[in-house]
Amino acid sequence: MEYQPPILAPFLNKLWEIVNNHQHCQVIAWVKRGDCFEIFDIDRFISHILPIFFKTKFLASFTRQLNMYGFRKLKRDTFVYAHLNFKANQRDKLYDIQRKKNGIQKLVKNQENSLTLKKMREEIEDIKKWKHFAIQNMGQICERHLELIAKIDEIGKKQKEIIFELNQLKGDFFEKVADLFEQKFI
Repeated sequence: MEYQPPILAPFLNKLWEIVNNHQHCQVIAWVKRGDCFEIFDIDRFISHILPIFFKTKFLASFTRQLNMYGFRKLKRDTFVYAHLNFKANQRDKLYDIQRKKNGIQKLVKNQENSLTLKKMREEIEDIKKWKHFAIQNMGQICERHLELIAKIDEIGKKQKEIIFELNQLKGDFFEKVADLFEQKFI
């Protein structure tokens, strides 16, 4: 099987090229040792760079793309953006940047999670029913067990009574046999 290099998202490739292009350094460039980039001239960025590289004139579209790839705006009133894997002189880390799932994918995932959650709830209800059934049966089994123990105790007592009576009868029998024996041979 032939090695196929990973595919870099066009947006990330274009952004990398723009930020590293010295012709655009008055408009957009690396700042802070290459940990982030800044758009210095927003008007020129919108009028010259967005239409050429991103085929749009809307900063909101560009910003949405940044957000979808996990970039964070560092300063509120400026256009400074950063990503852990978007750094100067580290182009290979661009392949670690993943686009967030879009709304439809999230919706599908949420529906799948919802179905999974529904199924889990149904299974929990089934488990509760089985638990209730087991508890009821355990109660019946315990009652039956106690009844059997009581019957065994009763049988044990009757057995002792029978043994006592047999011993008495045996004693009486031997006494009578002895009496008969004495009478016959004496």
